[in-house]
Amino acid sequence: MKKKICLIYTGGTIGMVKSEAGYVPAGQAFLNVLEQLPELYFPDFPDYEVIVFDPLLDSSDIAVDEWNKIGRTIAARYHACDGFVVLHGTDTMAYSASALSFMLENLDKPVIFTGAQIPLYEPRSDGRDNLITAMMFAASERIREVCIYFGGQLLRGNRSTKASSDQLLAFTSPNMVPLATAGISLQYTPAAGALPLPREPFRLQLFDKIPLGVLKVFPGIQFELFESIMTDKLKGVVLESFGTGNVPSARTGLLPLLSKAYAHGTVVVVCSQCAEGRVNLGTYAASQGLKEIGAADGADMTTEAALAKLYYLFSKGLEPEEVKKKHPAVPSRRTDRITEASGRRNPMIFYLVRHGETDWNAREIVQGDSDIPLNETGLAQAAQARDLMKEAPIDVIYSSPLVRAHRTAEIINEYHHVPLITEPRLRERNYGIFEAVPYSEYPGVDCWDYDRNLRFEKMETVREVFERIYRCLDDIRRERPGQCIMLAMHGGAARAVHVYFNGFPEGRPLKSLFTPNAQPIRFEIADDAPAFTPIPEHSGES
Repeated sequence: MKKKICLIYTGGTIGMVKSEAGYVPAGQAFLNVLEQLPELYFPDFPDYEVIVFDPLLDSSDIAVDEWNKIGRTIAARYHACDGFVVLHGTDTMAYSASALSFMLENLDKPVIFTGAQIPLYEPRSDGRDNLITAMMFAASERIREVCIYFGGQLLRGNRSTKASSDQLLAFTSPNMVPLATAGISLQYTPAAGALPLPREPFRLQLFDKIPLGVLKVFPGIQFELFESIMTDKLKGVVLESFGTGNVPSARTGLLPLLSKAYAHGTVVVVCSQCAEGRVNLGTYAASQGLKEIGAADGADMTTEAALAKLYYLFSKGLEPEEVKKKHPAVPSRRTDRITEASGRRNPMIFYLVRHGETDWNAREIVQGDSDIPLNETGLAQAAQARDLMKEAPIDVIYSSPLVRAHRTAEIINEYHHVPLITEPRLRERNYGIFEAVPYSEYPGVDCWDYDRNLRFEKMETVREVFERIYRCLDDIRRERPGQCIMLAMHGGAARAVHVYFNGFPEGRPLKSLFTPNAQPIRFEIADDAPAFTPIPEHSGES
């Protein structure tokens, strides 16, 4: 059955036409151009409906009322459509995508913001690709969150910011890898689908018009000029600091000003002016004062996301002290896996990562339980996996004790700094007398299929490998319910992980369950799912 997409045109460059006053949005002109796009009539392209806002707006005029209007429109068509594309001006798109990411609670469908730097009716418009590809992502079952698609990249909405006013690659996500890229094909990264499945019905949280502000620190700033706005009417301030949270010293008047705001109940959230990196209050003496007055650490949030989250939390009726507690970076990488909006516990997520390449891999030699280190290619592969998994919400890493897997785990953990536990049961299968033998000389009977109790000298049977991996996974699930786990292990033993989560492959041998070097594979399992997949005696029973 074909997917159905709801296309919401709010205004913006993509549908603008020239006028005496410059470019202006024009609804009918946009619809006329849309009808002429041949891609929309391809048999495998999703069906769609179009909603045109009246009045259409330049994105500079988008504010809380417009966010609520977009939210209401999505909510009204939520059960009739499989995904949504919001056509929006680029100037405030990151603000709107951040806002909708909070407003649309328990979202389990794609909501893709896109637009253009050049109007759709112009010959060189980037709007055609942005629109067509955004609609394809909106029909994807891999995405269930608010995103921005622009210039070949699908970005998490509340991690995005506009980076260029005149380049076609207008948006960036400085502290998170893209969810997907669009080249010859749509390529998803491990971050896509990493958010948990909602366990409660979709809900729209409208925003109130909360008095908020953004204050950017700069050298020589005269803080006394801002004292008049620091009243009890101001509910929150996003403070854009230097570096990791540094601000001018107390003698400049900032800290007394913020102390006054704090006394009035104003929530102060500190973000960095740096595009990449994060705030860490207290790292330098220049940020210690902010920590002492109770400012909230915005970590690596964008200003757009920090502001949207303040709107969201205050609109839910929370008191300032509650808002401060709930305003660390979004989404939190490592929590007890409880979402703030609904309080639901999420299913467990497992990331399986096979080690990077070794010289024995490259030379096609059976290594099994032999302790062979990564080669230069393997180290590079591990670093690439580290970058791909930068935003995976990992709580703990379990690694085989063999150096090639353990070193891969250490490299990936450079971003996460979570416990790294050595687990002997995740080691590779012991191939006994066949270890260090070239693949070309390896016996024809692989022993993964056929008789799974078959044993050569000193070799583990398939059943023994599966049983130790199963017991290990059962124990992890009991000890860490609801957490996100990474497993660093090996190609042979990884087959047991595939079977544990997905069952035995129908009509295919176990050898077909191949795990490439250092390419993360994601599994999700409910708390009440069966913990054991029976092991047939031979391939005929799989």
